[in-house]
Amino acid sequence: RELMLISHQKSIEQLQETLRQKLLNDDNWREKIEAELAKERARHLVEFEEQALLFKEEAKLELDIEKEKHQEIIQKYKKEQEELQTKISDLITGATRELRLEVATL
Repeated sequence: RELMLISHQKSIEQLQETLRQKLLNDDNWREKIEAELAKERARHLVEFEEQALLFKEEAKLELDIEKEKHQEIIQKYKKEQEELQTKISDLITGATRELRLEVATL
């Protein structure tokens, strides 16, 4: 009977030790998972910031291209306006000359 008690006592001690080891392993496992999670979050944050910067650069480039197109259109219309102003001036000068000639012939 005493041997049986000693055997049970040793079994209980072994089970307690096994449980203690498992609890320690669980704590280590949790710490490892949390550390891995923190690394992944940091990596994703860096990727997100890089992507945001890339989108900003692309948007700026597109805006610059649009601005350049609009500047070209504005220059085109300014040139057309100057040409029309010159044409109007020439037409007025020509009409005035013709009118003076008509008046002079009368």
